[in-house]
Amino acid sequence: MRLIQEIQKGESKTLEFKEKLPKNIAIAKTAIAFANGAGGKLIIGVTDQRQCVGIDEDNLFDIQDKIASVIYDVCYPNIIPEIYATNLEGVLLLIVEVFPGNLKPYYIKSKGKNEGTYIRVGATNRKAAYENILEIERQRRNLSFDEDIQFEYDLPSLSLTFLEKEFQIVKKN
Repeated sequence: MRLIQEIQKGESKTLEFKEKLPKNIAIAKTAIAFANGAGGKLIIGVTDQRQCVGIDEDNLFDIQDKIASVIYDVCYPNIIPEIYATNLEGVLLLIVEVFPGNLKPYYIKSKGKNEGTYIRVGATNRKAAYENILEIERQRRNLSFDEDIQFEYDLPSLSLTFLEKEFQIVKKN
């Protein structure tokens, strides 16, 4: 899909707009949320109303370096985004593209996994609940919830009586 069409559709689970360079923590939260999900693009130079206002070309390389450094230094495991500028109908936009991560969950290094993990909910970044973090970890291991080993139960405490009765009923029929 062309960039102009993406912008016209508006913000979503995989697309976020910022009119100007956001604060460091906001950049990190967005990168983390994208990496923990399906990936996404942060487009700087577009308002929430989908107006392309652009960015200042004079500071372009400094802004790119700052974004790359913030994402690399603040996020754990490291996220390496693709950052590039594009000219859209005479307006310069900066695009920060984050791909789905392989080492999920990603989180803010200084806050730790339980407090610094973010996910994308609709067009917003949200702090992941403990259950969300567990689900992200299961997905990384390619396990469904019923395949997850439960170490808090010991074998002698498990009763198979119910299953034995059910098998007897099935055998009779």
